[in-house]
Amino acid sequence: AWGAVVWIQYGIDFPWYDDWRGYQNGNIQSLHLAYLFTPTNDTLSPVGLALDAIFQRVISGNSIVYQLVSMLVVLISILILQLSMLRRIFERDRHVILCFLFTLPMLQPGSYCGGQNLAYHQVLPLLFFILAIWVVFFSGIRNFARQCFLVVLGLLSGFSYISGAFAFLVGGFFLLIFSYWLVGENKRNVFVCSVSMLSVGIVSSSIQLMYAFGSFG
Repeated sequence: AWGAVVWIQYGIDFPWYDDWRGYQNGNIQSLHLAYLFTPTNDTLSPVGLALDAIFQRVISGNSIVYQLVSMLVVLISILILQLSMLRRIFERDRHVILCFLFTLPMLQPGSYCGGQNLAYHQVLPLLFFILAIWVVFFSGIRNFARQCFLVVLGLLSGFSYISGAFAFLVGGFFLLIFSYWLVGENKRNVFVCSVSMLSVGIVSSSIQLMYAFGSFG
């Protein structure tokens, strides 16, 4: 914790070229839909661009603070979700600890996609997808609320990065297959969840492809 404080207070970090594009184009703080839905690197990322604009306004473009906050929020949230699921699956703590050890390498900076401010855009889909799996199997919330939550997560994932759209598309497809082997109420619940994830995956993937490679790109 103290190291993080010292890093923020005395550290100097020059943004990478990708982070300078917003300054160069004069839209670093823009929340206009036309800018947010402009494809970059063959992907739509309005969620990440909106977060960039908000943080730019709040912390005045401090790269160190932005990278620290985004890394802690994204990676710690992913680890907490994985730990929560492992504790629900295994009864013995030693089994939970053993499996959880395999999640720790993602804490390394290199696994966080590098040193760019916007690098975490590519990690957001993983966070939303893991949260969706947690909602399907472990949340215990009512069906309608669960479906709404999955749709929101699918949209956030699908418009954080193109990989998020296909993650929900493929994830929904495999959940649909998995539901075939279940019985009773579990079968119905997983089937309905798979349809929600598959539907939002189809929509977001189609839009991503149109903007990235179609007439909108």
